[in-house]
Amino acid sequence: MSGLRERAPMDPEMRAFLDATTDTATQELDPLETPLPEMRRAMEAGRIGYAAGGPPMREAVDRALEGPGRLILARFNMPEADGPLPAFVLLHGGGWTWNTIYTGDRTAREYAARAGAAVIAPDYSLSPEYKFPQALNECVAALRAVRAGAEEWGLDPDRIAVGGDSAGGNLALAAALALRDEGEDWLRGALLNYGVFDSDFTRESYRLYGGGDLYLSTRLMRFFWSNYVRTPDQMTHPLAAPLRAELAGLPPLRIAAAELDVLADESLALAEKAKLAGVDTEYALYEGVTHGFLRAAASVAKAERGLADGALWLKRILA
Repeated sequence: MSGLRERAPMDPEMRAFLDATTDTATQELDPLETPLPEMRRAMEAGRIGYAAGGPPMREAVDRALEGPGRLILARFNMPEADGPLPAFVLLHGGGWTWNTIYTGDRTAREYAARAGAAVIAPDYSLSPEYKFPQALNECVAALRAVRAGAEEWGLDPDRIAVGGDSAGGNLALAAALALRDEGEDWLRGALLNYGVFDSDFTRESYRLYGGGDLYLSTRLMRFFWSNYVRTPDQMTHPLAAPLRAELAGLPPLRIAAAELDVLADESLALAEKAKLAGVDTEYALYEGVTHGFLRAAASVAKAERGLADGALWLKRILA
């Protein structure tokens, strides 16, 4: 075993947050054994508390955006700032399987207030009811709809970025790739927080942190992937596992990784590959914290720093 990494110590504030978190309500539920509606309700109940508090918005409006085969509900968080505002389309995580725009509302408002940008959160279709590439196609459609309606909604159509965490980071990067492939180069950047970028469960971070004691386990990631794709071969499709895509021509990226996360090595690999492809790339590893750490910004200093760092990057690329 010599030469292999060892598990890193957990930040004390992160440990205290996990010990006190309302997510403990779901720890008695096995996601692979619990009926999906029950698991989704438990997740929503456990995480909606993270949406409380935070900065108020000048206006928060829910709109229906035109999508492929359905209307997409999207919340527009408009901060106190002079317009027209830059726009940041923020895609929530949850393994493509659960969570909503409401559980991520605090994070959306934090980015809006700190970056001086409208933050638009689309409620894309979840898996397994809707398989790849439905959610991706909806996210691309939402981005296009925001640009098309920008002037009507007080937004600047030339200052739009995309981002997300976990599965939302996957969808954000894949959407940027899909737009690039269609010859649309108007995105200003992509903010990618501890995203799912590949389907390789043999990476060292899976060995270190995939056992199940940190919630996001190898077993759970296999479950999420089985929900998302129709067939195993889709797990290597470059728009499902965007680390496998050609990255040249992408807009600037900010990639934030949590050290104690099965997905940590994917973020590093993406940063290295993007830089080699000539993409303007900022990479940050937040030590001692777990997957999903940004939702702990109110009580964990490294989470607050991660949120602030991302907002500062957004403000710069949307200037």
